[in-house]
Amino acid sequence: MSDTRNNVPKFLKISCVLIVLIICSLSLLVALEFMEYQKLQGQAETGTPTSTNSSKNSSDVDGNNNTFEFNDTESGNPPAPSPLTLPDEILNIPGSDVLDPSTPQYNASQWLLYYDPANIDFEMDKTKVIQRFILASVYYNLEGAYWPQAEGWLGPRDECSWYGIACNDQNEIVRIVLVDDLLNGTFPVEIIELEKLEHLDLHNNNIGGPPPAALANLTHLKYLDMSGNALVGDLPENLYNLTLLEHLNLADNNLGGIILPELGHLKSLKFLDLSANTFTGHCPAKYLYNLTLLEHLGVAENNLEGTISSELGLFESLTKLYMAENDFNGTLPTELGQLTLLESLHLHGNRLESNIPTELGQLTALRELYLDNNRLVGPIPSELGELIKLEYLDLFDNFLTGDIPDTLSGLQEIMGIDIHNNTIKDEMPLFLFDFAKLGKFGRLPENIFL
Repeated sequence: MSDTRNNVPKFLKISCVLIVLIICSLSLLVALEFMEYQKLQGQAETGTPTSTNSSKNSSDVDGNNNTFEFNDTESGNPPAPSPLTLPDEILNIPGSDVLDPSTPQYNASQWLLYYDPANIDFEMDKTKVIQRFILASVYYNLEGAYWPQAEGWLGPRDECSWYGIACNDQNEIVRIVLVDDLLNGTFPVEIIELEKLEHLDLHNNNIGGPPPAALANLTHLKYLDMSGNALVGDLPENLYNLTLLEHLNLADNNLGGIILPELGHLKSLKFLDLSANTFTGHCPAKYLYNLTLLEHLGVAENNLEGTISSELGLFESLTKLYMAENDFNGTLPTELGQLTLLESLHLHGNRLESNIPTELGQLTALRELYLDNNRLVGPIPSELGELIKLEYLDLFDNFLTGDIPDTLSGLQEIMGIDIHNNTIKDEMPLFLFDFAKLGKFGRLPENIFL
């Protein structure tokens, strides 16, 4: 029996070999394409979050725990953002370097480009893209992973619903309130790009560095509270261009220098507190006379010196005046008696050397009068008995003389009197016994020292 293989035409053998080679080549190409696809997919899903939710598709709904730590491209992470992929408004933010992998802004841009679960169209909603980048920069710059309150941050929800954020009807951010939330780092310069921002409250955190001069760009700002942080340096001069500002609280920081006269440009100001810093110079009242709406003035616990300016009497709207623990000397100005709305007057811990003005008896709204730890002389004015709303009277550690006036018996709201360490006569007036025995006023003052 003959071998049938010898009957196969030669051209058919060659065709079969070619077909096999073609099939192998195609299989190899498919395998290479699949490997390349897996590599690209792996690059898009790295980023190594500290939480278990690493990729855009597996993000936490609220985004509180997404803290991405981006490394260099050799580790398989996405490349640095290209000028072709981010809006110019982001690339041109002064002091914000999205191309430097060591910056929080770089991390924010990576999140925006590759991990933002909201999938915002950069061209269709540029305002939203910019706002989410700014808030992501705030998050990375101020260690958002450690905030006790961070509901919604870096999650899919609209940024206007993130914790501490509020927007107007046009979905533009107008309010940021992150109080006592363990914010740690330097002031995020990106915030200045929120042109419609009206209210910024970041007090009681650990934000350091100097307050940026670019804050003056927030021309809609009405409320700024950065008290209880670690700010350093001088106040930027152009901060005083915020003419709509009504509330400025920078107390309890490490700010210094002179309180500049330009402060008087803030004509809308109702609340000003620079206490517990290291400011130097003289009483700022000499150049604050334009602030006719001012209700609260705090410059306590600084290094201010000189006399207390009589111009304080011009602030007819003032209800709180805190100038304690400085180095003021000279006399108490009688013009203080013109502040008929004043409720709190704190001048203790200075070197005031005059009599107590009888005009203070005109302050019928006064509830707190602290003049202790000075060098005041003369008698206690009987006119203080006209302060019918007074709750606390502290004249401790002065050089006062004479009797305790019987008119003080009219202080029906009194809760504490401290007049010891003076040269007051030893005899205790009968009305003080009445205070001590829950007398006709029906309550015992918390402190009576003689």
